[in-house]
Amino acid sequence: MSLRVEIRDAVDEVMTPAPNLVTQIDRFVTANARRRVRAGSRGVAHWRSVMRGSLALVAVLVVVVLVAAIFVGGRLVSDWKSFQTSPAVQAPKSQLQQLEERPLRIPLYSSLKQCTAGPYNSDSSLGSGPVYMDGGSSTVTAWGRYIYFDAYSDQTIKGPILIRGRDLTIGIHMIFVGPFAGGPVQGTDTVDGQSYEQRTEVVLSTSQTSPGALGPTSPHKYVWDFIGGLPVAAIGPSLIGYGAGWQIDGPNFSEIVLAC
Repeated sequence: MSLRVEIRDAVDEVMTPAPNLVTQIDRFVTANARRRVRAGSRGVAHWRSVMRGSLALVAVLVVVVLVAAIFVGGRLVSDWKSFQTSPAVQAPKSQLQQLEERPLRIPLYSSLKQCTAGPYNSDSSLGSGPVYMDGGSSTVTAWGRYIYFDAYSDQTIKGPILIRGRDLTIGIHMIFVGPFAGGPVQGTDTVDGQSYEQRTEVVLSTSQTSPGALGPTSPHKYVWDFIGGLPVAAIGPSLIGYGAGWQIDGPNFSEIVLAC
């Protein structure tokens, strides 16, 4: 087997044949062979042995370089593909976000005659606990009707408390203004001479309360005052009668209360 064939076989073992590389090796061997012929017969055997050893060393070095290049290149391609396809790291959801993802379970009725108000506790407040609600006075704007509420609890609740509401016959969502109103802004309105952003939910915490103005008839550990309203579309032009339901969610509880 000739030296040229040996080099070619060595290259073929580590990679798909590269025509340019083989051609260059062929030229190198052929050029050296011609120089050996021109030099005459003297020392032919000696130089042939030297050249064979040199070319063999060159072939080995070429193979080593090719193997290293293939290994490194393949590793880089693999790492890049892994980086491109790896899923993005998502931040854990907050407790409030988890509560907001809970579906609303407030019922809808074709008539308020089907509605049963409650539940009530021994103080005649709406709720099954640990959070209870009372409704107070109301006020009217061009947008609709607002009611002043208070909520209270005697338990320390570790985490946010989320309150959402809606009409019981049409399904229009209640909006909230003033203290503890949260969620996306739906608009603005002026209630009793004060301008407010209208929002979609109430967010309470036992670390922040509002004892005072409204408050339940008996003292409780935690008290919150907030304002909720429904538009004319939900309660009619008279702005008098309506039915509404609230869903109160906390880290380890969920309750539905109805006023109708």
